[in-house]
Amino acid sequence: MFRLSPQLLVATTGAVVRLTPPDAPMLQDAPPHPSLGTGAAGEPARCSHDVALIQQCGYWSHYDCRSRRSCWPLPWMLTAADLAIFGLEHGILHDAPEDGDIFLQYAPRKESFVHAGIVASVLARGEYHAAAPYFDVYTMEGGVDESARVGGTKTLRVRRRLSPGLGDRFLRWTELEARAETLAASTAGAAADGRWSA
Repeated sequence: MFRLSPQLLVATTGAVVRLTPPDAPMLQDAPPHPSLGTGAAGEPARCSHDVALIQQCGYWSHYDCRSRRSCWPLPWMLTAADLAIFGLEHGILHDAPEDGDIFLQYAPRKESFVHAGIVASVLARGEYHAAAPYFDVYTMEGGVDESARVGGTKTLRVRRRLSPGLGDRFLRWTELEARAETLAASTAGAAADGRWSA
């Protein structure tokens, strides 16, 4: 199996975005994940366009043909708000981005995370004032219109400014691997000294 790799995610997503015609709603009609259940009208629940791009690229960038499994660590979720809840519960939300992170854009008026995408690279850091830093990032994201406004059906490369002072956060999904390894090591140690038994 692959190790978790932000480079693999960025490369795979970059290829998908490059191959997607600008006017094509690439993942709009993607089949729903079987674990999502159904919506209010009995229809299969579907990811938002932005999250669908992340999940599909994450899954296939970490897919191993020999085992027919992917080590992509994020469970299938529907929205950016769901990703934020997961990140908070697992302690992997950060105020500053790194390449390969998933950005979560916050809408103060809605008091919710409304959009997500992949940070391809961090371009610059600045400050609106001492207590409000911002980051200029180059992203790849779905669910935007031709002007990169949230709510469309396009998949684009975008230069976006995000600010933790305005509520934006960065989900460092690669930290899930280290946490899993630590847990496995502590479990093995407990079994070895007799604290756990089969």
